[in-house]
Amino acid sequence: MDFLYFAATLVQLAHTVAPSTAEKERARAWATTSFTSRAPTPPISFNYDGVPLCKLLKTWVLEQTSERLDEHRSLHRLTYSDPQTSLQVQLKAVEYNDYPAVEWVAYFQNIGDSDTSIVKDIRALDLTLSREAPEAPIVEERWNEMAGRFEPKEIETELQEFVVHYAEGSPPEITAFQPLEAKLGAGQHLRIGGYSSVTHLPFFNIEWDHGGMIAAVGWTGPWEADFERDDDLSLSVEAGMSEAHFRLHPGERIRMPRMLVMFWSDDRIRGHNLWRRLLFDHYCRRSEGELMHVPIGAAAQWHTEEQNIAMIDWHLDNKLPIEYYWMDIGWHRPPTEEESKQILNESAINEEMIPNGIRAISDHAHNRGIKYLLWFGGPHFFVNPDRVRKHHPELLTEEFPGWDNGNPMINRWMVDYFSKLVEDWGIDIFRQDTRNYPLPDPAPDRVGINWARCVEGNYEFWDALLDRFPNLLFDICGGGGMNIDLESIGRCFCLHRSDYQCGGIHEPENLFNPTGMQGQTYGLSLWGPLTSGCCRDMSLYALRSAYSPGLRVTFEAVTAHFFADASNPPPEGAFDTELAAKLMNEYKSLRHCFYGDYYPLTPYSLSEQNWMAWQFHRPDLGEGFVQAFRRSESDILSCQYKLGGLDPAARYSLEIDGDAQSATMTGSELAENGLIITIPDRPSAAVITYKAEIQTG
Repeated sequence: MDFLYFAATLVQLAHTVAPSTAEKERARAWATTSFTSRAPTPPISFNYDGVPLCKLLKTWVLEQTSERLDEHRSLHRLTYSDPQTSLQVQLKAVEYNDYPAVEWVAYFQNIGDSDTSIVKDIRALDLTLSREAPEAPIVEERWNEMAGRFEPKEIETELQEFVVHYAEGSPPEITAFQPLEAKLGAGQHLRIGGYSSVTHLPFFNIEWDHGGMIAAVGWTGPWEADFERDDDLSLSVEAGMSEAHFRLHPGERIRMPRMLVMFWSDDRIRGHNLWRRLLFDHYCRRSEGELMHVPIGAAAQWHTEEQNIAMIDWHLDNKLPIEYYWMDIGWHRPPTEEESKQILNESAINEEMIPNGIRAISDHAHNRGIKYLLWFGGPHFFVNPDRVRKHHPELLTEEFPGWDNGNPMINRWMVDYFSKLVEDWGIDIFRQDTRNYPLPDPAPDRVGINWARCVEGNYEFWDALLDRFPNLLFDICGGGGMNIDLESIGRCFCLHRSDYQCGGIHEPENLFNPTGMQGQTYGLSLWGPLTSGCCRDMSLYALRSAYSPGLRVTFEAVTAHFFADASNPPPEGAFDTELAAKLMNEYKSLRHCFYGDYYPLTPYSLSEQNWMAWQFHRPDLGEGFVQAFRRSESDILSCQYKLGGLDPAARYSLEIDGDAQSATMTGSELAENGLIITIPDRPSAAVITYKAEIQTG
């Protein structure tokens, strides 16, 4: 039998999220030491011809420039030149004055007419953090019952050790994006990394001395980060591309991963919210000055033209507020021999399934007032090497033999080819479901070159399409959300967070598992990337579990029906369209709050015996919402959560599951006493919205 149980969380009244003067001064002092002083010590490292950077700086020629980019950013350039050889290293650093943050990228270039010596052991981030020495024990007078008198007693002070907070990446498992942490004592070591966000998210937060530093790696390729504690009070932090050991040919220039660091103080969740605001303000895409929201969509795959058009109509006719229609794998075929002279990948249209062409479907979507998404993945994105060798051998050279973005000729072909498809086929959202895999490096003294070219070429491809089509949206995938990093989030959304959601990988009962959806949103929201949750089976619990910055529905009952009968909608009673419309419109009314501050109200857990809850808050609007999930095996009927970020003096009107007469509480009451949430059924979910009342008179 269920029993009543109140579980209070550790979330307290939050400190203000606005950057403090002390935080900005700390970042400014660090930027001065690293980039703008007369003898800067840049936060990178490498070894050139057997000599480490710290020694090279004593003899290399330095040129420095600074300029104001806009109201909030300044650009600093450091150019180091080796007087003995032709190697030049340039750092471009952006310093923010509205956030305690600094970003930089390092470029290596051969400006001479002969090969450079070996460059190796490149770390795009290399710095040492030091914590305060532990305080001496406090001596207090304590009553000694046996002796019958007060006696002095030493009370040990708390040791503020380094803690690295990070997250799992996007494996096809229910654990995708789960938060992780490692407390590093003297002599301990931690290494994280992988390809972009495959193994770990390329973000980490180092906490110590009642504050910390959050960092991000911008590199859609292999990277790694090392954290090494010494035997005293310091932690060394290094990050960069996984392998680099190369000579540069005359005129050759390559870049390293982009790095971003932000300093914070007080509590860690405040630091994460400061970080979210930094990304939203300066990194995520904007349109006409406004942050772009991840759209609401409906998706299907392997359907015919008639079936796709019927599903567009069904969703809209039933008042489901979709903003785009997603056509995934299944619309294509290999090109004929004649077609293969121009179509170098596998993206020819299968006329048996799509007799009137892609434009017939995209036009129908546009006529119904929504956008159109089309999938390209693997061989449907990259060129076929045999086809290139046969019909366009000029695209492959001895210097650039690959068929990825790192080959500039192939990259130009891809830009022109996909630009034509975007225009001719009416594509609004370009779904790139693949990861880069360049050819192996050509020689032991060129290790890392192909990856560096490939990664930079990928960014050039995205930027070229965005330059031609400023309103084009990119959905990055690669077997799930495996391409999430600082570079990609500035250009793309991630509409498919993990292949855990896909058929054929797990048992059917695990597909689109609501617990997995909750865990993904919980973990990703700490770092801020704009992603989309998804729902397959229509229920209140499943759909509310998919609420996130974006929402995608792939209702199995609907897609399966249209496979069988494209000419008729699902029969009455086969699908609860009224509930689907109600919940999707509820989500749409909440979506803007996902772009505010985030407060996890419970620990992360995948246990079916637990609750999970969080709060998203828009202090600029004085409103927000709480979501709480009672899972399938939980015996807990009610929980009590202390909310964060509220104005203590304000009075908030609360609506519980849309009931406008629910309650009114002050900010101090919600923060200090907490909000009691009761969920009678299991599994089920509750949504509580709140808005500050406007005081009149």
